[in-house]
Amino acid sequence: MDPVSHLAVGSLIGALTARRAAASATGSRGVLAGFLLGSLVPDIDCVLMPAGWDRYLVAHEFATHSVVGTIAPAVITALFIMAAARRGHAGFRLLFLAAWLGALAHLLLDLVCGGTSRILWPLVEGRLSLPLVGMADPILGVPLGLWLLGSIVRRRAARRWAAATLVALAGLLALKGVSYAAARHLVAARVEAGTPWLLEPEWASFRHWLLFDRQVNTLRAWRITAWPPLVTLRFSRTIAAETPVVAASRRLDTVAHFDAVFDLGFHETTRREGRTTVLWSDIRLCDARACALWFGGEFDAAGRPLEQVVLVGAWRQSRVP
Repeated sequence: MDPVSHLAVGSLIGALTARRAAASATGSRGVLAGFLLGSLVPDIDCVLMPAGWDRYLVAHEFATHSVVGTIAPAVITALFIMAAARRGHAGFRLLFLAAWLGALAHLLLDLVCGGTSRILWPLVEGRLSLPLVGMADPILGVPLGLWLLGSIVRRRAARRWAAATLVALAGLLALKGVSYAAARHLVAARVEAGTPWLLEPEWASFRHWLLFDRQVNTLRAWRITAWPPLVTLRFSRTIAAETPVVAASRRLDTVAHFDAVFDLGFHETTRREGRTTVLWSDIRLCDARACALWFGGEFDAAGRPLEQVVLVGAWRQSRVP
């Protein structure tokens, strides 16, 4: 989810707990900062982006985006606030709890917004997701924006405003959950048994969902309407035959990391001036014309790897094999 929404959720939780923190023996100074910084700290893994977007995507599914992985960042956040405040702060225990709750709320929001995470790592390796809304989706963004505005205009009533916002968010997500269940039922009735498929939310919609599935040699993208029931094909991509150079590309770190994160991948091969480029993407990253992310590398005429490549839109990252 976007950082503004994470901050809004952090401030929302902070407002709901403000009275209890203020009633404690040490006061509440720094607690709100703990919620706010804690709601952002799991995304510290963004420091990996310059070293390789593929490395970042792998780390983003566990590490600071697991329950256990949020403990150390919450400790560091609490110590940072204590050092910044110097004295009169709420104390390590309250600051740590605020930062940790903010970080856990971050994980939950990511899951609800379609993110995939090994949230119970290292105890459980399974990947989890609860894709009810899209990233920066106004279905959540509007209530959170109203909360931020209301908390500024009516600061004395912030706790009641926060409670009302939480009820509104729960109601909106419940409605999305009903729509999601209806869409899954529709998909299950149409997709053949054993066919890999994924269902994701369409941005800013309560009724519409995006279905992606794999046939023997084809990946397909569909639009699902939960009510009235309707399935429409958006586009498809052919899965090309795997040549020796494509098989060699699987040994690159970029492609290995891609395979660890994405489930509906396909490759494209281009040849130019004695070089062969093999790039992989996932149909969820594409529309009918282009794909947002590509992972792969370049090979010489003998099939030896020359360069590993990651394309993020127009941004090109490269490193040695």
